[in-house]
Amino acid sequence: MRVAVERQAQVGSLAGLGAGLAGLLSVVTESLAEPWQNRAAARDAVQQIMALHEHLAPYLGEQDAALTETLLRLRGRAIRCLNDLGDSGAPRGDRRIVDRTATGAGWLPLGRIRAR
Repeated sequence: MRVAVERQAQVGSLAGLGAGLAGLLSVVTESLAEPWQNRAAARDAVQQIMALHEHLAPYLGEQDAALTETLLRLRGRAIRCLNDLGDSGAPRGDRRIVDRTATGAGWLPLGRIRAR
């Protein structure tokens, strides 16, 4: 997987591909208005969102601000979905997000995030 991501980044098509996937995941999450009605699909969507963020985030720069915001919005939806399901699968450990206003596109550690 890493080789494919790095190849797409080198040829300059990773952000476009990521934007398309993020758009698809946005449609999927919107179709899951009540996650408890289809728990398996909701959990699958959460896993896909987290995986997409994990694979794309290291390659995104200032020119990809819109995609970065979309990914963060999707992660927020994923966490809300897990909360609605009552699952303890929310991300744990050190997580980082982009804070473009305070650090000029730097990474800030959020510290420990605990699942409910």
